[in-house]
Amino acid sequence: LLGRLDAERGWEEGYKTLAHWLAWRCGMAVGTARDHVRVAQGLRERPLIQAAFERGELSYSKVRALVRLGPEFDEGQLLHYARYASASQLETIVRGASRCVAVERAAESHQAERSFCWSYDEDGCVVFRGRLPGEQGAVVVRALEAARDELGPPPSEATEGLAWPEAEQTISQEARRADAFVAVATTALAEKASSADVYQVLIHIDTESLTSGDAGATGLAGRCHLEDGVPLSPHAVRRLTCDASIVTALERDGNTIDLGRKTRTVAPALRRALHLRDHGCAFPGCSQRHHTDAHHIQHWVDGGRTDLDNCVLLCRFHHTLVHKGLFRIRKDADGLGWFRANGTPVPQAPRQPRGECTQVMRIGDPASRTTRSLYPREAMPRGALLGWSVEALLDGRLARRE
Repeated sequence: LLGRLDAERGWEEGYKTLAHWLAWRCGMAVGTARDHVRVAQGLRERPLIQAAFERGELSYSKVRALVRLGPEFDEGQLLHYARYASASQLETIVRGASRCVAVERAAESHQAERSFCWSYDEDGCVVFRGRLPGEQGAVVVRALEAARDELGPPPSEATEGLAWPEAEQTISQEARRADAFVAVATTALAEKASSADVYQVLIHIDTESLTSGDAGATGLAGRCHLEDGVPLSPHAVRRLTCDASIVTALERDGNTIDLGRKTRTVAPALRRALHLRDHGCAFPGCSQRHHTDAHHIQHWVDGGRTDLDNCVLLCRFHHTLVHKGLFRIRKDADGLGWFRANGTPVPQAPRQPRGECTQVMRIGDPASRTTRSLYPREAMPRGALLGWSVEALLDGRLARRE
């Protein structure tokens, strides 16, 4: 079903991807939903594995592992391994085959696979993880080494009062690299702080352009464009001015005769309060927590107040949909109510009725399958050599390519 929805793009409007819709609809984490969608996409190209999965011969864990291999691998051979290997053994075999293929494609894939991400640990620490091509990674390593040498060793006071394991960890090479990493980031940020306006997007808007007409209009009176002259649509203007810095300028005959001070429509204190209350995008089912905008439920140009009751956090995607008129927000005593353009409500967490199985397969039922286990112990002895299994898969892959 997911494969059909993905092919026809049949999920409901208002969700970034099928995975986001599935997470909202079925109450699962977005990461889990992405995994289901990936498996559904992979099954469309593997009819034999799909049929075995539909008959209940393969578990989801095994199918998830198999679809990670490309279409150049022999599907019948993959299915044979899946039937006679445990899920753990199959994961190991697939991982080994994937690594061999990755080595072949290394030269082309290194640049495309570059990444850098971070996450928050349970104790509040930030965990970084990255991958760079060799030549780019060498630049980062040299920068960290230079910062480490410039900082020098930690002062002796850093280990006072600590037991020897904690003291050794405090002055370890790993700790010094962490200090160097922070120093490089701090230096880069300090250099940009003095010229922050260089990195802002400037929009020129006449007063009548912001207040006249409705958000669904196709044009605005007066001037409304980016600094380089690119015009903006009405809904884009109202979205961007929801949470922006405003500078009032008085002009006469096209010449600026007075320039006011820059003010923010949403002050930093209000933004912190919104993050504490909403914890990210408030749209039903959206899990994005960072890079959000403060949206005025009633726009400030229409008389709406810039306070906690009239503002809500939205990610850029849903902020755009709201200002396009595809969704509306209504605030009442029970909180925020979300509605589509046709007036139908969008529930926060929809509850669907449980499905009913039309066929029940019982172990030992001769009509469904034999009483013999699908995973005989003798077919995959303990300690089966990984190398042989991977070589067999790769040989089948090469034969198909030839």
